[in-house]
Amino acid sequence: MEQVVFTEEEGITEIYLFTKLVLLKLIRLPKLGTFCHGDNSETGSALFNEKVRFPSLNDLLIADMGKCRKIWQDKVTMGSFYELTSLEVRNCGSLSNILPFSMVERLQKLETLQICECESVERIFGPEDDHRVNSNESHEETSTESTIKFVFPKIRELNLRMLPKLKGFYSKVHTTEWPSLKKLWVIECSKVETFSREFINFGDTQGERQPLISVQQPLFWITEETFSNLEELFLFRNGNMKKIWHGALPNKYFFNLRRLKLIGSLEASVTIPNCFVQSLPNLDYFSVEKNVVNELFPCEGLMDEDEHAGTLAHLKELRLSELPELTHLWKKEVSLAQVLCNLEFLQVVECRKLKNLLPISVSLKHLTTLKVSKCHGFRNLLTFTTAKSMVQLKTMSVTDCKMIEEIIASTTDEVTDVVFFNELESLELDSLPCLSRFCSVNYALVFPKLEKVIIGQCPKMEFFTVGELSTPMLSALQSTNGEEIELWEGDLNATIQQLFIEKVFPISEDLELSSINIQRAWNHKLLATHSYARNLTCLTIEGCHNLNCLFSSSMVKSFVQLKKLNIENCENVENVIFVEGSAKEEMTNRKLFRVLEFLVLKDLPILTRFCHGNYFEFPLLTSLSIETCPTLKTFISGAQGINSKIASPTLFDKKAIDVEVFQF
Repeated sequence: MEQVVFTEEEGITEIYLFTKLVLLKLIRLPKLGTFCHGDNSETGSALFNEKVRFPSLNDLLIADMGKCRKIWQDKVTMGSFYELTSLEVRNCGSLSNILPFSMVERLQKLETLQICECESVERIFGPEDDHRVNSNESHEETSTESTIKFVFPKIRELNLRMLPKLKGFYSKVHTTEWPSLKKLWVIECSKVETFSREFINFGDTQGERQPLISVQQPLFWITEETFSNLEELFLFRNGNMKKIWHGALPNKYFFNLRRLKLIGSLEASVTIPNCFVQSLPNLDYFSVEKNVVNELFPCEGLMDEDEHAGTLAHLKELRLSELPELTHLWKKEVSLAQVLCNLEFLQVVECRKLKNLLPISVSLKHLTTLKVSKCHGFRNLLTFTTAKSMVQLKTMSVTDCKMIEEIIASTTDEVTDVVFFNELESLELDSLPCLSRFCSVNYALVFPKLEKVIIGQCPKMEFFTVGELSTPMLSALQSTNGEEIELWEGDLNATIQQLFIEKVFPISEDLELSSINIQRAWNHKLLATHSYARNLTCLTIEGCHNLNCLFSSSMVKSFVQLKKLNIENCENVENVIFVEGSAKEEMTNRKLFRVLEFLVLKDLPILTRFCHGNYFEFPLLTSLSIETCPTLKTFISGAQGINSKIASPTLFDKKAIDVEVFQF
């Protein structure tokens, strides 16, 4: 710092010159009113007055200074602030504006401007001359005053955040140009409309054509030159912004825009007009959150399908979150061969009314990440055509979707085909109460790089897929907390089937199964070696109507401790036990139900027999009850085969008596 003495008509005798200072931060100084105390009250009212000069200052940060009412005096000291490249003003609640009008010419090198959390700021620039401003005049009425143009040639980043009283950059009619601006963030500025197209109505005033402003001036009047190089636009909870854009939008206005993020609120959402997104030819990132919209990309106003060709063709990342009324992305099915064709990242969260993730015809050949969560309108996620196109997919996560039944949709066409997920490395399926399988059609699924599979809270998932499955790199499942599940049966299908059996059979000696689909568990070979079945002593099955034969022989031989068996109200059971052909020779030398003591068969309307063959002994049976089984022809039949005819229908045939199957 240098002290320099001047003798001028102004009466200033000395100033403080900070010749080398390039960075100045003033933070949490609640009582600081001025940087250098002046000789009069007007001088002392500004933080920077005529007594200080900063000829080399590049970066200026002013934060948490509640007493500061004015940063600069109206006439800024000569030789100061011309080198300013970054200006940030944050949490200064007493400011009504940030910059005096006379500072405009000193911002030619400014690259970053951030004004945040200043609750009283109404304008960025103060009036040109305070004493000429009539405080009772409304600058939002129709005006014919000349237009002022602000040009900021070097600003690359503009951040206006949490300015609840902001009305605009300047109180009079003006336009702005930002030829170098790359990033624009407008967050929670609820008093001002953000954009409007260039004013186009003119009137004559003393022979000159002047713009007519009949509505409140927006923050930005947009022309072709306003944001010629803007790449990132972030609009967040701006309460007065009912529409992101009014009227038609020529694509040259935001031609270079690549990232667009819109966050509204469920109380005051932002409407996305049909012209806006479709007029952004180079958009590669699009995020929409907290909006009450029922469609994202309207097709209205487009002449034909050819006009869709360039729409979103460059989009690589799409994020949709908390859109409770969204029902579809497109209003109607159109040819979208080039739409979303380069999409790499897709995330959909809390869109509870969305029933179709994407139109059937969309190809996602470049998609690497797919995340879906808390979307309760889906029954399935992907069509076969879309799934087959996802050859680059690396990560898939589907969680907390209440109604989803399968990931790849079933079709009526019974065709055998192969779906290659060549790059998929991570798959998560969690909290999907209705999911029965990943794919229920006889497609072969190939996952050559799949190494991480997380499955949790999927109680109806009986197996992974119906068709062939290849996962050569997978050797374990993971729980949702990241730990490996100890159970591994050699392949993904077998492991999931075994996990399903463990859900059906809790660790208990007394088990009751009522009104559930247990067909797969009863028929599965893994149950024959399962400890839960071997430990059972009492089993009750009631209201399981999907069964034709209750037990296969490979499953029954696991019940070595079973003492009580009660079967009721299973309307499709014809035989309680069916001996599989491959097991007959083994069963001949192995008698079943050797410790059974109580047996009840009740309300089985099409039961024809308990079992067939001479493979069963009941040496300890003390109670047998058969009730309301109108088609029962014999209890144990010597006839072979599930559909074999019973020659002489009696309750107990001669073969059963000869081998003394009952000992009462």
